[in-house]
Amino acid sequence: MRLNILWLFLIIASLNCSASRVIDNFNRDWRYVLGDVAGAEHPDFNDSVPLFISAFRRANDLALAMEARCYHGGEGRTKMKPLKYKGVDGVAYLLIAAYFAAVILLRRFL
Repeated sequence: MRLNILWLFLIIASLNCSASRVIDNFNRDWRYVLGDVAGAEHPDFNDSVPLFISAFRRANDLALAMEARCYHGGEGRTKMKPLKYKGVDGVAYLLIAAYFAAVILLRRFL
C-alpha cells in the first residue's frame, strides 16, 4: 500500500504543469550589477535602465513562481470583492462618452 502511494506521488510530482513554457533571456546585452555602482551617488546619475531591468527580472521571477505552483489565471477563481455596477457607474460612462464626443467634435470643427 505504501509503495503504491509512493509511486502515485512520484508520478504526480513528475507531471509538467505547462508544456508551452517560454524562457526569455533579459540579459542579452545588459549587465545587471547587484551592489554599488560607480558614480551612482551623483544627482545626475541615470538609474532608469537598472530600475527597468529590475522590474522585468522581478516579473519573470514571479511568473516562474506562479507557474511552479500550477497557477492558471482566473480559471475557477473567486473574487474577494466582486464588482457590482450601480447607477452612478452608468452616469460616469455617459459623461465620459459625452466628453469624448465633445472633444472629437471640437477638434473637427475648430
